[in-house]
Amino acid sequence: MPGGEISVSTFLIMFGSVVGVCVVFALYRFLKDRLSPKVETAAVVEGKRKYVQSPAGSAAKGTSNPGVTLYYLTFRTQDGARVELRVSQAMYRKTQEAVSGVLRYQGSRFLEFSQAE
Repeated sequence: MPGGEISVSTFLIMFGSVVGVCVVFALYRFLKDRLSPKVETAAVVEGKRKYVQSPAGSAAKGTSNPGVTLYYLTFRTQDGARVELRVSQAMYRKTQEAVSGVLRYQGSRFLEFSQAE
């Protein structure tokens, strides 16, 4: 490997390893959530946050691609636990802070939040 070059086979092994690790992690998280019990509890919306994932290199290249925005709600359950869950944009927009209701989730997966009337 003169000049710091890597062979095609080395690249493919490295790339395949990274993809394999990502697949295993995603499968682990999916199965963990799937096997977790469904929880239904009284809760209060404690906070909201957005996280914008910029595409790799977009700032350096000056592109206008906004990336992907992830939305999170933080709940305080009746037993005092703090739970932060990723939600859809629609749920994020319609849910206000300090609102109480019934939270349903499974593992790290948000299922539903029904606001108290």
